[in-house]
Amino acid sequence: MSTLIFAQAAFVSLSLLIPFAIYGLNLFVGKLQFCNDKGSGIMDLNDCVNEYSSQPFRWDVLAPRQASNPYYDFDNFGDSLFILFQIVSQEGWTDVMWSAQSITGVFTQPNPFASQGNAVYFIIFNLLGAVFVLTLFVSVFMRNYTEQTGVAFLTTDQRSWLELRKLLRQVSPSKRPSSTKQRETWEEWCYRRAVRKTGRWQRFITALLILHLVLLCLEWYPGDDRWERARDYIFLVFTIIFISNVVIRIIGLSWHRFRKSSWDVFSIFAVSGTFVTSILRLTNFDERVFATLHKLALVSIALLLIPRNNQLDQLFKTAAASLASIMNLLATWFVLFLVYAIALTQTFGLTRFGPGETGNINFRSVPKALILLFRCSTGEGWNELMEDFAGVDKPFCTDGEKYFESDCGSPEWARALFITWNILSMYIFVNLFVSLIYESFSYVYQRSSGLSVISREEIRRFKQAWAEFDPNGTGYISKDVFPRLLGVSR
Repeated sequence: MSTLIFAQAAFVSLSLLIPFAIYGLNLFVGKLQFCNDKGSGIMDLNDCVNEYSSQPFRWDVLAPRQASNPYYDFDNFGDSLFILFQIVSQEGWTDVMWSAQSITGVFTQPNPFASQGNAVYFIIFNLLGAVFVLTLFVSVFMRNYTEQTGVAFLTTDQRSWLELRKLLRQVSPSKRPSSTKQRETWEEWCYRRAVRKTGRWQRFITALLILHLVLLCLEWYPGDDRWERARDYIFLVFTIIFISNVVIRIIGLSWHRFRKSSWDVFSIFAVSGTFVTSILRLTNFDERVFATLHKLALVSIALLLIPRNNQLDQLFKTAAASLASIMNLLATWFVLFLVYAIALTQTFGLTRFGPGETGNINFRSVPKALILLFRCSTGEGWNELMEDFAGVDKPFCTDGEKYFESDCGSPEWARALFITWNILSMYIFVNLFVSLIYESFSYVYQRSSGLSVISREEIRRFKQAWAEFDPNGTGYISKDVFPRLLGVSR
């Protein structure tokens, strides 16, 4: 079924690409060629002969004149369809549009803005073709994925219940300190400030985090040394207050309960790291390493605003509940990365560099290949890289009989590997990841449909009511007190 749906999506996409390919063939056939001697004033490409003075790397070198296409053209239906397929990935379409706007005729030297009306073709194709095709693939994969998981056949009420169940699975009561009738103990005072998310203390910490974030934004170049010193001391005061908040939460909730929260554990590293780097920063303002670590720690504290927002907190909790599915998909995707990285390293590990390759951008090793494949998964420059490895041919390379004696590329292998990687990674796996996120965060349905009858504040009150019958925070209560829990939590 999934193969059939994918084939249908591909057929619909081709039905849109083919008419544009035919139209582009009739518009631009034989008109994209240019002479590499752009300063000679040659207009008729028949005059693009002999040699001209070229200056590569500021050296005066005689080079042969040559009239040729860019790495793309519309000279036949296959080439026209191929470049439109590349444009669908939103890569390189502005270069092709610029070449079309420079057309002056068949076998004549292009001139900038000579045919500006040709840009309309690419704008319409980009809107109707690229956007439509990408949206089509996303929608097809999202529908197929939700049907495979069964979510597509659930009602809105059932989806809301599934999302609520995810959230309730992460709810457990906090351990309450033992109370005395004479007066409130220090543990009880800390407990109340730790569990009351809307209390004065928590609102004060939230306001302090917002001020912390504002101070991080108040940095510019060139800065004022006096203002920088003042900010460092203000950050130190804020950090001391944040440390006191962490201590209050540890005392109030107990260490056993405190360490169960990932955000609380993160806060320990964030505030302690900020405190240490603040001291180092104040002792030596000129040390670059201290300044970099200090800024990194300050930014980490700003992330503590996330759990204080109900929507963001729910978003991260839902992500945590769906982490297993996300990791499984990422693991499968990583296996595909390794397979293609090894294949490209074996195929183009010795290929001479083209214009787009450097000491870091190449397939000489598997780690560099993995990084380059990740870049291609976003569509960044994948078609130019493909043409680099496809266009390295004799006499510009050494073609030996053995593998280690040749540094030529391969048009067949380059196009086969890059195109299949573009389809598998950029279209299929990226859309599968989007579909998984879409299915995991289905709480959007219950919020948009008005079925979100249980808010985060009500869940917090439920936890407090639960803690009255489970003061040790075990997560279990006896069946005798369960009716009383339902009465209290109403």
